[in-house]
Amino acid sequence: MFGDEVRTKAKDKVLTDRVLENPVDRYQLRFRCRLVIILVIILLLLWAARFGRRFLVDRPVDYSRIEEHFKYGSIGSEPGGSLFYAVGGLLPPYWIFRALPKICPDKLPGGYASLGFIFESGRDLPIGVSKRQRLGFEQVGLNCAGCHTGTYRDEPNGEPHIVLGMPAHSLDLQKFLVSSSTAVWMSASTPTT
Repeated sequence: MFGDEVRTKAKDKVLTDRVLENPVDRYQLRFRCRLVIILVIILLLLWAARFGRRFLVDRPVDYSRIEEHFKYGSIGSEPGGSLFYAVGGLLPPYWIFRALPKICPDKLPGGYASLGFIFESGRDLPIGVSKRQRLGFEQVGLNCAGCHTGTYRDEPNGEPHIVLGMPAHSLDLQKFLVSSSTAVWMSASTPTT
């Protein structure tokens, strides 16, 4: 109704009044501005809640069987904590950990099995490596089964039998830690062309 003319008939003439603004228009404009501000605040709060849920959640993978939990369950050794108070180990995130043998075959020849880790069929991580959602990423870390699970064979070419609690007689943990950390740092510092 901005710029409208209102004509009022008087006794002897017609009065013309140009209306520049009325109280209803002013109220509607204020209401719409407040509504937009409230909607923006609600959207920002929802975004902050989603962001906080993603990056502040610390959730390990749960296993129903105690044997599975011993082999793959988290003991809190994954990197994480918070941005200001870091806790845990130095292994890379899950997807980098899985790709390292392919990215740096010279540092991890034959993959993690060549360093003595035991793999079960159908599993993407070796026994003794746990997975946890922390700081917005899937992180991996070592657990007790890495050093306390071994294998034996009935015959030299027979199928290996996994024994929980047995020493990991073929695991070279020091070589694993050096190889994986070196591979991460070398792949991170090597420029791609």
